[in-house]
Amino acid sequence: MPPTPSTGCPPFYACYLLKSIQTPTSTATYIGSTPHPPRRIRQHNGELTQGAWKTRSKRPWIMSMIVYGFPSKLTALQFEWAWQHVHKTRHLRDANGKALLSRSSGLNSNIRAVRLMLATHPYSTWPLHVKLFTDAAVKGWTLAQKSAPALPPGFTYQIELEGVDGKSGKAGSGRDGPLAVDDAQFTSVLLAKNTALLASSGAISCIICKEHIPNYTADALSTGLCPAPSCSAVAHLTCLSTRFITEQAHSSSDILPRGGDCPVCGTYALWGDVVRGSFRRAAGGIPLELEDDDALFMPDSESDGEAVPTGKPSAKKAARKRPGDNSSEGEEFDFAVAERPSSESEADAPRKRRRPRQEKLPASPRKKAKSQGPSPETRSSAYIQDKLSRRGV
Repeated sequence: MPPTPSTGCPPFYACYLLKSIQTPTSTATYIGSTPHPPRRIRQHNGELTQGAWKTRSKRPWIMSMIVYGFPSKLTALQFEWAWQHVHKTRHLRDANGKALLSRSSGLNSNIRAVRLMLATHPYSTWPLHVKLFTDAAVKGWTLAQKSAPALPPGFTYQIELEGVDGKSGKAGSGRDGPLAVDDAQFTSVLLAKNTALLASSGAISCIICKEHIPNYTADALSTGLCPAPSCSAVAHLTCLSTRFITEQAHSSSDILPRGGDCPVCGTYALWGDVVRGSFRRAAGGIPLELEDDDALFMPDSESDGEAVPTGKPSAKKAARKRPGDNSSEGEEFDFAVAERPSSESEADAPRKRRRPRQEKLPASPRKKAKSQGPSPETRSSAYIQDKLSRRGV
């Protein structure tokens, strides 16, 4: 059965960080994920028919950076949730179980959080990379580098000041137009090598175990082709993963490797790129782009009617509201939107006095256990399952 968009490596999937530029002092940020960043920023800014209702009040937005290279949509959603909730995820805790970071707010703290994530297991085993699109993001990344642990081998980051849509007017990497999201360059090079290999008269064997591979074409998902452009080395995926894990002495307990040196050309190859190449060979080309969450972006005319409550909530409901209710947790998007006053008038606005809270008697152990909600990781799983079910995955 050939791989499908839901089971194979997607052409492109990224987690992104937006920053509001509504005023010179705006500090609101927004975290999300998408297979098409150039289209997504237009949705957030209301340039397309379906605008993002969640971010309409802080328009315009600019995409500051993306993290890309996710091997599946599921891993992207897991990363997205952890980036939104760095103070809750179990992967960012010390030996005593204490969270390494508090709730992130603002551009620099969100960049510092994702920089730590990229150097932390399990994210450090994924074939992830970063693109920075603004001077502020570059500055934030440089500051985060000074205090963060070393990044894993094979990680790269690019500064592309022309912006995700190529319209910033600044000199960047030389890209003309929006960011490519079709994986055409990687796929075309790999398939050209694969075609040349099949056209050769020589037998194809595993470079590690030396066994002949009689059904190389049919066994695309059990064999790997070196992703280096000038190397055509082939190996069983099981043989290659065992070799790579052996080379990683510090993480010999890992089930999957980060990567390793090709036994033929010596180039460091990311395990994720090897597997991605296997899926491309099995599919015979680039798979279809994963469906974006466009259904979760409603027209502004419709969202306005839903966003504004029809009446004042009762005191009982207002008292029941928790601090976390202001986030989008449990809704279509689970973005951690951290907002500060965007003008002096907002900062100087007088605050209403509230009556002091009355001390409550301690709850009984049984009642206390009942009141505890699901763990952060349970909410993360439910959040991801909800997004996947909307796509029919």
